[in-house]
Amino acid sequence: MMKRSLTLIEVLVAVAIFASLSISLYLLLRSGIRVRNKIESQQATFQNIYLRLERTAQELRNVIFFKKNDSGFKELEEKEMLEFYTLIFDYSTETPRLLHITYSFQEGTLTKTIKEPFGEESLRSFHVIENVESFHFSYFDEKNIEEPWQEKWENIKRLPQGIKMQLIYKDERGKLSSLNKYVFLHRYQDAD
Repeated sequence: MMKRSLTLIEVLVAVAIFASLSISLYLLLRSGIRVRNKIESQQATFQNIYLRLERTAQELRNVIFFKKNDSGFKELEEKEMLEFYTLIFDYSTETPRLLHITYSFQEGTLTKTIKEPFGEESLRSFHVIENVESFHFSYFDEKNIEEPWQEKWENIKRLPQGIKMQLIYKDERGKLSSLNKYVFLHRYQDAD
């Protein structure tokens, strides 16, 4: 009985099938890695923005009255600019510190300026979030029964009960994404 061996054609066909399967597997793996990297990048951007908004929310939760009959909490010129006094815990001295904070949105960038309450010169000013399309605030006032969420806060004698921050930003792909953050302030902060 004679043993049958593989012909050259059969070997070439087997190598071609193996090569095409290897190339397909490589392309599939490469596209999977590319998609995973995009998702991780988008997730990192979202987390970064979320953490910065959470920091802003913490500062708003610590808003205090600095002057009698003046909450120090006001919108400036436009709806996309806000200033207030807040207590921030200073870890270096282990004491709370009173700061005057201004958030402003101009030319696609959300900027934060920090000042001492009695000083005119800013301690520092820096970009908080870039690639921003819009950033604005809405204010909750339970005393206004007809329309509790207002686009503008004009009452300097008391603070709103809540603040909604809406941020619309461009991600790495240039796609617009939206993030809303609600902050409810403490009740004891009325100046009445």
